[in-house]
Amino acid sequence: MRTVRLLLATLGVIGLLALIVAGGTGVVLGIVEQAEAGDLYEVHFAEDGDSCSGSGVYFAEFDGAPLECGPVAGQPLTVHPAFPGFGPEQNTAVEDLAHDLGRDGPGLTGDDEQRIQDEVDRLAASLPEASRPRHGREVLFDSWWGADLAWSAGAVGLAAGTGFFLVIRRLPL
Repeated sequence: MRTVRLLLATLGVIGLLALIVAGGTGVVLGIVEQAEAGDLYEVHFAEDGDSCSGSGVYFAEFDGAPLECGPVAGQPLTVHPAFPGFGPEQNTAVEDLAHDLGRDGPGLTGDDEQRIQDEVDRLAASLPEASRPRHGREVLFDSWWGADLAWSAGAVGLAAGTGFFLVIRRLPL
């Protein structure tokens, strides 16, 4: 009888350790996926002659014109903005808002820049799940990715860790 209990406890500990490892792995994967997706909809603003990183959408601070990093020393070039998952009408709406706000006065103010970012965030939040970017690769679980995966996996790991310590305390040594 004691041998059976010890065997079951050992199997339980092995199972709980596997869940702890899976939970930790899920947390790391979720954080990495969320970090990759986190700045897709961040709007950047540049002055004439500024260098840029080559990623994201840029608007000129002096008039709200859309810019893109060019091959010559990372200098912004005029183009049309293209946010992942946005349709042409959504990209045009953001571009028109930036132009309208940049035309009124001495260029874009901090409030104007925030208003443009808020509009991009609003449009991004309204995208159907199928239109949201996943960087052209599969994720671990289609409905759980990024922060959802990290929180869920963390909860599994925490519950498994608690169970592990409760089982270890009750083992007859």
